[in-house]
Amino acid sequence: MASTVEYGETVDGVVLEKDIQLVYGTANNTKINPGGEQHIKEFGVSSNTEIKGGYQYIEMNGTAEYSVLNDGYQIVQMGGAANQTTLNNGCYRFMAQRMIPRLKAGA
Repeated sequence: MASTVEYGETVDGVVLEKDIQLVYGTANNTKINPGGEQHIKEFGVSSNTEIKGGYQYIEMNGTAEYSVLNDGYQIVQMGGAANQTTLNNGCYRFMAQRMIPRLKAGA
């Protein structure tokens, strides 16, 4: 089932498990568990997202800030931005122009 964060809307503390979230507005403090997906659309912003076995897709002109990957996936399409991503465990794939990953000690 998909939920949508509309332009100008802000949501906080959503847990995605076997759900899809389409972000056109702002999503803060989201947890993406196995089976969950977050799609950050054009001009959408996701901040402080924890990815545990799910997927975060950052599309053109979408932005993710301060994401933490724990056995999750972050896919950045051309023109998307992922700023201050922390990699604990998990896969990190990108196709964007500018990435600023931050590795945690022991990762």
